[in-house]
Amino acid sequence: MAKNDSNKKLEQTLESVGINSKLPTIISHGYSREDIKNTHRETNNLIQESLKKNSLGECIHITGEMRALTDPFHRYICEEINQQEKNVFRVVYNIPEENMKNSTSILKWNLESWASDKSDRKWYEELRTIYAIANRSVNLYALDTSDEIQYSVFGNKYILLQEKHKDRAKNKHTWLLESELVNSFLTARANELIKKAKDVDEGNYRRFTKNISGITSKRFLSILREGNNVSIENLLLDEIANDFTDSPEEIIESLIIMGFVKSENNDLTQLTEAGREFIK
Repeated sequence: MAKNDSNKKLEQTLESVGINSKLPTIISHGYSREDIKNTHRETNNLIQESLKKNSLGECIHITGEMRALTDPFHRYICEEINQQEKNVFRVVYNIPEENMKNSTSILKWNLESWASDKSDRKWYEELRTIYAIANRSVNLYALDTSDEIQYSVFGNKYILLQEKHKDRAKNKHTWLLESELVNSFLTARANELIKKAKDVDEGNYRRFTKNISGITSKRFLSILREGNNVSIENLLLDEIANDFTDSPEEIIESLIIMGFVKSENNDLTQLTEAGREFIK
């Protein structure tokens, strides 16, 4: 795409959030999936560099599906920030109120949002992302961001900015920018959005990880490994499983949401290939 077209789109995007100054320095720009991936890589390098220089500033993501955390490199940096007891990324993302009832409904929404294509799902990366959140490597806030320009600020002068787009858009203008003025403006805007948002208890993610990795879960998976097409009722009535949980239903639901178990007509259950890999 022509540079002038990109600059025009950047100007329009900045104007839509109230910035009418001259264009900031463009460090990297992407429009195709591969170029966007490169821009994200450069962004992560700069976040890591800012961490090493002790100049992270305020780190905030204004996002839709929170898919940035499924990127192993970005997730690693978020965990490094947390381990060094710095102020972690605050993540404002879109999750409907009705999906915030409990840990399973929250995680079901996340997993469906993260998977652009079910064939692309990697359960181990999804689980690592869930563990990172459970360990409070980020702070989560829920808000309807469907009409918001999505961006990230960090390092006191850097911005990762995306043009307004629909969720899961394959091509979208994405810029890595340098400007203290734009960073300051968008940081203030992000903090106003956080004030409107609902705090998401990361403890929900910790509960989900316990459901997946606990003794009851292992018991259910062992039963299913021994024989396919086990009825849900038989699992729910298993005495050993019930010795270790007050809610065997929640454990089964968590295993189904994670894709380790599949259920037919809410009756018979089977172990999936992902489930077999997990119990190995």
